Amino acid sequence: DGVYQISYTLTDAAGNESVRSDAISLTIDKTPPNQPAIPTGFIDDIGLNQGNLGFLNATDDTKPSLIIGPLSTGYTAQLYLNNQHVDSVYDSDTGTLTPITALTEGMHNLSYTVVDAAGNESARSPTVTISIDTTSPLQPAAPTGFFDNQGAETGALASGQVTDDTTPDLTI
Repeated sequence: DGVYQISYTLTDAAGNESVRSDAISLTIDKTPPNQPAIPTGFIDDIGLNQGNLGFLNATDDTKPSLIIGPLSTGYTAQLYLNNQHVDSVYDSDTGTLTPITALTEGMHNLSYTVVDAAGNESARSPTVTISIDTTSPLQPAAPTGFFDNQGAETGALASGQVTDDTTPDLTI
């Protein structure tokens, strides 16, 4: 690693050497960036539960944006899904890394690396797990009755019976 000044001369068949050329500067960088920190959360911008979420939350967002923070000048980020590189987009305004292709339903292990201007890639960040859940629950069974807690007549009542309770408890 280092910065080098490189120039050259020409020599003809008779052994005459030219004046040295002007030098160019060359930087050799073979040192990868440090391992990045674990993502601090993810941003869900789909459905009812949106915002900056932690990894214990399931999400219906199939393209969750990992919060990785700012990158050093000239650096890029690479996303890994279940240990395989996937195309992604880094947003410098939000410090997030988002997969381009939607993730499927289920659990996914995500990590990322940073790559410097010379193409040296860091070790992967610690892995985080995101649960993608886009399936709605099944329709529940109809209530079997209700419980009247007010007025002269109280107790369990069946569907179709009359009550004076404005907030009866459903029996399911």
